[in-house]
Amino acid sequence: MSADPPPWAVLDTSEIPLTFSPNFMISEFVEKYLVFEDRHMQALWESLHFLPISTVMCRRDPKLHTYHEGRRQRRSRAGEAWTRYLRVVMQVLRLRRCDLDILLDPFFMHLPKSRKPKEWYPRVENDGDTLADALVIVDREDPWRNHYRDRPAEHPSMQIARLRDKFVPPQNRRAF
Repeated sequence: MSADPPPWAVLDTSEIPLTFSPNFMISEFVEKYLVFEDRHMQALWESLHFLPISTVMCRRDPKLHTYHEGRRQRRSRAGEAWTRYLRVVMQVLRLRRCDLDILLDPFFMHLPKSRKPKEWYPRVENDGDTLADALVIVDREDPWRNHYRDRPAEHPSMQIARLRDKFVPPQNRRAF
């Protein structure tokens, strides 16, 4: 089964960073993140839309086994790339070009810890007729599953009082 577009396409938005003022145009910083996001979009999505797959299931279905192994590899590569990107963040922090609040910007999607317990169908009573229907229901139930990309105005960082004046509205700065 293949979906067109794939379910992780919901993460691919034209979000632009809110925390970069015109004086803070570290394009390399942004570009490195965008490369990370582009290369690891599927792993980012899968990290929050975890489908439990058992060893028995893999033995019974070779395609499922191939998907499961691919998912593990994607997660591993994304984790390594995220760690490399966080080193770039640390360099920018050391230069005092920004502070740690930069990571609260809705622009950034975060890769959760791989050991974090995951749910596929959290608290959903009406599970839909198809897998696509179920995804819509669970994503509506828990906006973090799509990193608030489908509802950016509701992102929790937008509710933090001390950040209100810190974020630079997009209309007040040039595009990247």
